[in-house]
Amino acid sequence: MEMYSVDDDVKVDYLKIKVLELLLFLSHTDFEMIQDKKRYYPKNQIETVKSIKNYLSKNLNIKPDFNKLAQEYNININTLRKIFKEIYGVPIYTWFKQYRIEYSIGLLKKTDMPIIEIANKIGYSNPSKYSAAFSKYVNMTPQQYRKSDIKMD
Repeated sequence: MEMYSVDDDVKVDYLKIKVLELLLFLSHTDFEMIQDKKRYYPKNQIETVKSIKNYLSKNLNIKPDFNKLAQEYNININTLRKIFKEIYGVPIYTWFKQYRIEYSIGLLKKTDMPIIEIANKIGYSNPSKYSAAFSKYVNMTPQQYRKSDIKMD
């Protein structure tokens, strides 16, 4: 409103100052923070993603085909990936790999189940691949972890 009440002699200079003021404001605005705000998704899509997560957590012994899962649950694969990461903070495949290893850690701590059975239970038909994935996540083999956990008790 003040722009319209400025004398014509100083109007151009006044507008220049206002533009500089706007540029100063924009230069100190954190646009990344604005972009990082979470998006809102329809409730049915969120429930679908949660159902898929529950399905995956109960079926650790399968090698999931996320495209097929998306089709079965009637959700677009890109939407599934986006919403999953938004809710759980990691991509769906990363979550699944980590969850399987975390579940196996619980089995190593609480049971005497042989490591090969644990590997099979969480979907690794090859114990050496399980051991490699476990080592990458925990920085020790399942055998070493079990022994170190026994010492801690």
